[in-house]
Amino acid sequence: MDFLRRSTVKKISANVAWFRVVDLEGFVGAVSICFVFQIAVERENVVHQVMLEILHILFLSLAADELLPRREEIFDGDDILVGMSENNSSRPTPPARLLPVIEHATAVYKLWYGYRNDFPKGARYTLGARIDATFVYILECLFVASYQGKNEKLPTIIAALRKTDLLKFFLRIAWELQALNTKKYALLSEKTDELGRMVGGWKKGLEMKTPAR
Repeated sequence: MDFLRRSTVKKISANVAWFRVVDLEGFVGAVSICFVFQIAVERENVVHQVMLEILHILFLSLAADELLPRREEIFDGDDILVGMSENNSSRPTPPARLLPVIEHATAVYKLWYGYRNDFPKGARYTLGARIDATFVYILECLFVASYQGKNEKLPTIIAALRKTDLLKFFLRIAWELQALNTKKYALLSEKTDELGRMVGGWKKGLEMKTPAR
């Protein structure tokens, strides 16, 4: 009985030892496989990251090459200049110079424009507005007359001359009301008198060229 008991205990111990060995080998194999798989995954991730960096740099270089102008386009391209010349050629050329009487009337109006805001509030939107409108009317008549024919030009010049006389009257009233001081009124009055003489000379020249009916 003791012999059987000892043999049974040895078999059980051998079986238990054998199972431990088998389990240990499986465990070591599993750990080895996991470690190798992890290294492979990390290597693959590194490769992917490097490829993405290379593609990113490649796309940037291609985009810069497409968007940025090349040397030939900068130094040899003339499409912008051609487009500008085409646009400018389609516009009408303005007159090289206005008539001296129109230039003088414009200068007088600019002088008045600098004084207009100094008018008292009570006269700025009444007498000041009438003076401003009279100046604009004179400028309009002179400019229109410069493009009119001989038969149409004289009535327009006469209307401008009448408005010039009215302008002198309005400026005098503004001085009497102290809306304009003496210095400003004297300068405006002198320039307006000169404008009246120039418009009057234009009127006389047209009357001499117009045959009497």
